[in-house]
Amino acid sequence: MQHNDFYPKITVHNPNYKQRIQEVLQTQYFMKHIHFELTHIEAGHIEGWLTMQDIHRQGLGFLHGGVTATLCDIVTGFAAFSLVPENQYVVTGDLKISYLNPAMHPRIHAIGRVLKQGKMLTFCEAEVWAVSENTKILCAKASAVMVNMDMPDNFKPYILKENAEQNPKNPLVAVDNVVFGWNGKKLHLLLVKRNFEPYFDQWALPGGFINYQESTEQAAQRKLFEETSLHDVFLEQLYTFSNPTRDPRNHVISVAYYALINMQKHQIITQKNIHSSAVEWVSIENIPKLAFDHNEIISVALQRLKGKITYTPIGFELLPEKFTLGELQLLYEKILNRSIDKRNFRKKILSYGLLEPLKEYQKEVKHRAAQYYRFNPEKYAELTQKGIHFEL
Repeated sequence: MQHNDFYPKITVHNPNYKQRIQEVLQTQYFMKHIHFELTHIEAGHIEGWLTMQDIHRQGLGFLHGGVTATLCDIVTGFAAFSLVPENQYVVTGDLKISYLNPAMHPRIHAIGRVLKQGKMLTFCEAEVWAVSENTKILCAKASAVMVNMDMPDNFKPYILKENAEQNPKNPLVAVDNVVFGWNGKKLHLLLVKRNFEPYFDQWALPGGFINYQESTEQAAQRKLFEETSLHDVFLEQLYTFSNPTRDPRNHVISVAYYALINMQKHQIITQKNIHSSAVEWVSIENIPKLAFDHNEIISVALQRLKGKITYTPIGFELLPEKFTLGELQLLYEKILNRSIDKRNFRKKILSYGLLEPLKEYQKEVKHRAAQYYRFNPEKYAELTQKGIHFEL
């Protein structure tokens, strides 16, 4: 093979490579079977995650070497495939793996990169990491030579069904999280920017597919932590969204959850991570067009919040430990998106004995200093169980 058979730098021969990979993924029933999900797709750079389960383990609970080899083969194969012209595909010519450490952590991160690209061959490397909440261990490294092949005119992926109507796909199940936050002045929503297809580089709700033997609530908590670093957040189930066309990849049913948090009490990831290229609090007044049907999910969550805040004291979760009646009223007005009579609101809220006045007042304000209040925890718990009704 001549030197000029290799490109001096990585070259993309098909600008629609992301769409092409997504089309191929629809036929990859094997990847779905082992629960491996590609989460990062760039030209010559592929990453994915697997949550270790019993089917992935060998004798002492380690990740099976065959599964490790499979992950290396998948990510190097897709990395090479992202670069070839539309009339070509790739096959594995050689794969060499060095097993460095046993993988016992629950999350497995596989990374594939193209090192050198040629007209006939593509040289790649792979890494497999075992990841826990606080630790990453490099478990295996691999080198691969992928062979570029011309695609026959009558080529069909062998796994495609000849008659899709007789072999319908089973729906997949995902979760989405609507997290409302309050900064003392405005109601916000927590959004992530997707770094993989579909809807690459668009804002969306934190969420993703559930794993085998995982409840939807467990999946919602896991995805919220993975994508935003939020944890120990109370999530309440909102609604199930099942329109067959809501996800362009497949028929995906989403179980949505919502939460209310004080933004000042919870830290979020602000830098790019494997699951999202950005994480931000966005004012509810400035929500952009989101991926999938996430704008619809937010609309349903807002309606639920507006209804529930008038009969259950859930809005208090958003406030700091001490607050003024004016701050409490502003919160209600922002959620309900309308003004409230000041005298009627204060009379109503104080009549429940829910608030304890403090011997503290605002400082360094131009107007008359307002008194601070805090919640009576026992009364708060009682009213949360019984419910209250504000005629606001």
